[in-house]
Amino acid sequence: MRVAIYIRVSTKLQEDRYSLKAQTVELTRYAQSQNWTIVDTFRDVDSGTKLNKDGLESMLDHVEDGKIDVVLCIEQDRLSRLDTIKWEYLKGVLRDNHVKIAEPGNIVDLTNEDDEFISDLKNLLAQRSRRDLLRKMMRGKRQKTREGKVWGKQPEEYHYNKDTEEITVNEERSWLIPFIDDLYIEKRLGVTAIAKELNKICKTAEGKQWTSQQVLGKLKNPAYHGVLQKTFSNGETITVPNVYPPLRTELMHARIRNELTKRYRRQPAEPHFLRDVKIICSSCQKEISVKKHCVYNQDKSQRYGLFLLTHTNAITHNKCEAKPSINDKRIKHRITQAVKDILTDTNKIS
Repeated sequence: MRVAIYIRVSTKLQEDRYSLKAQTVELTRYAQSQNWTIVDTFRDVDSGTKLNKDGLESMLDHVEDGKIDVVLCIEQDRLSRLDTIKWEYLKGVLRDNHVKIAEPGNIVDLTNEDDEFISDLKNLLAQRSRRDLLRKMMRGKRQKTREGKVWGKQPEEYHYNKDTEEITVNEERSWLIPFIDDLYIEKRLGVTAIAKELNKICKTAEGKQWTSQQVLGKLKNPAYHGVLQKTFSNGETITVPNVYPPLRTELMHARIRNELTKRYRRQPAEPHFLRDVKIICSSCQKEISVKKHCVYNQDKSQRYGLFLLTHTNAITHNKCEAKPSINDKRIKHRITQAVKDILTDTNKIS
């Protein structure tokens, strides 16, 4: 049997501590005990919900080249916590090339209906386990936030010591906030103009060019007047004062908010029947909203409104592989016809 060892962890922290090395040692010993020939070891440090991973794709290339008879992983959830569509694709590649899935002490032949059924159950349980883990993690993060403790990436104007849980001002970057505030309030510059001024002086913390959205984020961030504020996926917003050393006064914060309201008075969103429907992405479990985009005909003489599904959070949108779409004309036509039928004939109400 020609075996490919597949190992995976979700985070860099797990990789550095123990998990990848432990998986490699145990799986290598098991393969040798079965007298299997180890073709290669493929590794990923990424979520099991993603199909496009370097290690997994490289392994599938070997599968399709006919170099592998069995994929060996410590548990099937290391190979997949994929949603149904992606899991069916992965199974199809393995099954079509007569490749089995093995765990220490167990081999699954995907051409066997009973084996495939058990494998499907394992994948569903792995998905549910992940959702339960995420819920527990979010409960912990909400409680930590209520206690006024920070987590995750912090604003570049602050240093956070994980050991002492102390937040201090980063003197090298703290000048950014009063500089931006002065340009916005006193000199009346817009966020795009402020970004251009910043680019003349320095780069962002990541060494990139400043953008208007980054400037806007710093104007809105309540951390700079001492407030820890987090909004969670369940809709809860937790606000705790006096957590960060303030870099702007509450008065300046109020002036900025008032100015933002004046400058960014948006027109109400154009109505769309899907805007009142809560839509969740099946890939990342984050909320999806309906946004209007404008498109033109070929000679650009006419403009049309086009409604698209997109992740509500721009950061989530950049990270999620899913590109949601829907033919709203087909749905809207049926809903409209149903309403017309009800209005013309009450006997059709069911």
